[in-house]
Amino acid sequence: MDLDFLRLLGKLKTVPRAGWVLRGIHDPESVADHSWRMSVMALFLLQDLPTVNAVRACQIALVHDLAEAEVGDITPFDGITPEDKHQREHDAMFSISRMLTHCTTANSASSAQLLELYQEYDKGETLEAQYVKDIDKLDMYLQADAYERSHRTKPDLQSFFIGAQQKMKTEWGLNVLRALEHERNERKRGEKDTNDKTESVRNVVFAVSVVGLSLVHVGWSWVKR
Repeated sequence: MDLDFLRLLGKLKTVPRAGWVLRGIHDPESVADHSWRMSVMALFLLQDLPTVNAVRACQIALVHDLAEAEVGDITPFDGITPEDKHQREHDAMFSISRMLTHCTTANSASSAQLLELYQEYDKGETLEAQYVKDIDKLDMYLQADAYERSHRTKPDLQSFFIGAQQKMKTEWGLNVLRALEHERNERKRGEKDTNDKTESVRNVVFAVSVVGLSLVHVGWSWVKR
């Protein structure tokens, strides 16, 4: 049995999501982390939609970034054209699919299915592919929100939030996004109120300190007399 396919799957655990790296996020999520949550979201959040095959959507989510195990997470800042990026990922998937045929537990049908799922996502024509593309952006929004909450330095991740807002394809995706945006706006409003109160307290303490020092100065001046 050729184990190269299994080892290649493990590479996604060590490929960091490049967008977070570029924003200075320490120890960012991996591509595997991203694909895992997407797959769970697709399987369990889409199953109540009568026109969508949730299992198919989950399968698409599982493989949609598999090419990055070979080519990495390419961004517009890598100096690679969108056409070249697409070709590299396309070639990587063909290479990975051939790898799958060497597993004794798989066959040519499995290899063909892998390519079919990837191409379905790439074309984005089926309902399942469109929902998975929305889930891709929702996961990005969730992760950006998590980093915004956990980092004291508050990294500038606004482009990720805006990107999610601009690329939703389904009404379902828009509804989930609206709920996330409402929650984030409420959190930021609460943080602002807390910061304003903290600043007010600091101003009062400073004013009291100034008055105190002034009184001490007056006291010493009187004593010297």
